[in-house]
Formats: sequence, structure tokens, C-alpha cells
Amino acid sequence: MAPGGTRTVRLDPCADAAQGALRLCAALETYGPDRAAELAPHPFVRFEVPLESGDPLAWLRQHPVLLRVFWNGRASDLELAGVGVCVEHEGPPLEALDALVGAAASGDAENSIRIIGTIRFDPGRSPDATWAPFGRSRFHLPLLEMRRTAAGCVLACNLKAGMAALEGGNYDAQRRTALRALGGRIPMPPAMPGTPANMNSEDDEAAWTGRVADLLTRIADGGIEKAVLSRAVTHIPDVAVDPIDLFAGLRQQQPDTCQFLVQPSPACAFLGASPEFLYRRVGRHVLSEALAGTRRRGATPERDGALAGELLGSEKDRHEQELVRLHLLRHLEPHCGHLDAPAEPDLRSVPMMHHLLTTVEGTLHEGVHDAALLNALHPTPAVCGTPTVAALELLRECESFDRGLFAGPVGCFGRDESEVAVAIRSALVRGDSVQVYAGAGIVAGSDPQAEWQETALKMQAFERLLGASHAP
Repeated sequence: MAPGGTRTVRLDPCADAAQGALRLCAALETYGPDRAAELAPHPFVRFEVPLESGDPLAWLRQHPVLLRVFWNGRASDLELAGVGVCVEHEGPPLEALDALVGAAASGDAENSIRIIGTIRFDPGRSPDATWAPFGRSRFHLPLLEMRRTAAGCVLACNLKAGMAALEGGNYDAQRRTALRALGGRIPMPPAMPGTPANMNSEDDEAAWTGRVADLLTRIADGGIEKAVLSRAVTHIPDVAVDPIDLFAGLRQQQPDTCQFLVQPSPACAFLGASPEFLYRRVGRHVLSEALAGTRRRGATPERDGALAGELLGSEKDRHEQELVRLHLLRHLEPHCGHLDAPAEPDLRSVPMMHHLLTTVEGTLHEGVHDAALLNALHPTPAVCGTPTVAALELLRECESFDRGLFAGPVGCFGRDESEVAVAIRSALVRGDSVQVYAGAGIVAGSDPQAEWQETALKMQAFERLLGASHAP
């Protein structure tokens, strides 16, 4: 391994997470600051313990204090749970992500290190109090992680090394935090009083109808072609919701999705199961998805097929979906030597809905990394509108709440492979409340009542889990 790369210490396999934690603790005790001569040439040191079996979500439950994240990709087999922070970058510019990935993924850890990242839907808008703990954008390498793939399960610890971290005490502070966390010796903070997420009047059909009518007037005047109007419904259940329990139920209910949880503190968590990639990158191959247009699933195969056919034949929905496809082609073209997308949409069916789908694939130019793709693609017309700038300004006027991470990018980034979802079908758990989000694309010909029903349908998965289903 060349000097400067991540130093990876691979430990002997063991049976399960409990034994793996003991093995990691023994290694961390051995690799104290007195090993500076070995560690100083490397920006990071990573300790890995292969496990015969492990459940990343169950392991995450055991670490309720430090920042918690979970990612399960739709196309890859990577399931990753992370606890705490080894290193992070918060806020713009996004180019810092490329530097972070490059530094953390160098050397023999090239195929192992993963950065977890989130970006607000509207990074230009300052977060309100509800979303302040999540920042504008945040990319971090977890301090501790468990990951499971087809190749097996690994428990790992990532520490910032290098001379500056060793001399400044950062390495030893992280090492001691990891030891306490692995030994279950980090106490829970005092219980916080319930703090409901921002209440709002978006769950009012009359107000929604008025907003849609305003947008249709703007569209008729020629200022915009499409705007994606969202609403948020706040639930305060009788029993406090554990974010991990809610997330586990959502995973069972919504398979074949990108599943994510970000919990910066015990008091708040953002989670979801998205059917939509912003992009997936493997080497220089990139894939993105134009997903737009919605119909509910039918109760019988015959009715289900009829609804799918209705969606495929809908001029309004095909126009809405075509705007997304053209956006992806236009914004990927400068970064790709080859780009391809079928002219006709396909159907993507998830447990409660049908959508129109076009897959856009290309070959990236040398030197194009994740920051360039994020800057180019987000926000798409599927979650914002078109033209982008005009639609975004209009949404800032007409939406009475801060979307926060809803409809923003969330993903898992590596040197050779990244997978990024659009954070839809999502909710914010904060204190005693759960705020559920959904949006609908408004174009010429949109019917306010139909769009209201569409948003209700998109919220239904959470409402069923919360015992508050209101079928549209």
C-alpha cells in the first residue's frame, strides 16, 4: 500500500456483532497514539471485522445516542448502518464531497469506504428551526458502521489519522468515543420535551385548490411549464414513535426502493423509501431516472392493468414525464461522451402506485465526479418544475413550510460507485410528531382534486404505519 492511503487493519472473523465489538475494542486499545509512526502517513485508519452473521438495522438500535444513518440501495446489494462521525463536510461547495471521497477511499480501502450524504431540496433557503439539525448539506464518514452485502457482513471503525489528528488529539478522542460506544458506555442525554414539527395549513383541500389554480394561471401565462407543489401533514400519535420502528415497517411495506434514515440526534430523524434514483454511478457509467405521472394500483389484476394502461395513455402525464426526461438529457450531455434514453416511457410499479419511467444512461467523461452530477441534476422537474429557476422561485412564494431534506438528494458515495436517491416518500420524526410529505406535478390540464388525491396516495404508506390511513 502506498503511503498516504487509508490504513486498513483487517481482524480475524467472528460470529456476530457482540463478538465483533469485543474484537474491535481490543484492536482500538492496541492502536493508541503511541503508534503514531505507523499512523501518521495515512489520513484514515479503518478496522474491519468480518462477521458470520449480522443485522445492520438491529445493530443500529443498540446505538441511540450518536448520529445514526442507514442506507439500503435499490440497485446495489449494499446495506449500511452508521453511528457517529469520523469526518464530515457541512454546507457548500459540493466539490468538497469529491475531495472527501478521494481521501477516504484511497489505498487498499478503495472499495470499502462509503460517504453518506444529504442535501436540502433548496440549499439556497436557510433551514428553519425544524430542519436546523440537518444543515444545508452534509457528507460524512461514519465512526462505526455495519454493512451487509452478498459477500457477507462486516463491522468496522473509521478513525481520522495523519500527523495533525495525532498531534492535536483528534485521533485519540475518536478512538475513545468508539470504545465507549462499542462498550455501551455513552449515556443517553436527558429526555427532551416533545417538540412537534412545524404545524401548517397544507392539509386543507380548499387552500390546495387555490394554490393549484394560481399555478395553472402562471403556466397559462407562459412563465413556467411545470411546478411541483407539495404539502405536509403532521401526525401526533397517542404513543411516541420510535424512528427505527417506523423505518423497519416502511422497509417491509416498500421493497425495491432506496431506503434511508438520517438521525442527527435522539430527538429528530428523517427517513424514507424512495422509488427514484437521482443517479447511480458505477465507474464511468451513469444511470438516471425520469419518474413522473402516478396512478394508484388496482385491487384486481384487471383493474390494475386498466389503471396502468390509463397512465401510459395519458397525454398530460406523458408531457409531465417528458419534461423530466429532457431535463436529464440536457444536463447530463455536457458530462457524457455517450448518452441514451428511449423515446417512449416504461412503467414502474411499486406496491401502491404506478409511475411513468424513462431510464437515461451515459458514459461520463474522465474527471467527472459526484459533485458535478449533483450540481447538474438537482433539482429535476420531477420534484421542482421547469424552467428550474422560475419554478423554484415560485415554490418559495407559495409553499408555506420548509421542505428541508424532502425531495433533496440522499445517497451513499464511493470512489468507484455511488447511488443517490431523490428523498421522496419520506417523513420527519421530531419529538412527539411525524410530518409526512408528498408533492404533485402541476402542468397545463392538471385537476386540483386529482392532484390532491395523488398526494394523499403518496402519504398512505406512512399513514397506514401510523394507524391514520385516509384513503383518497
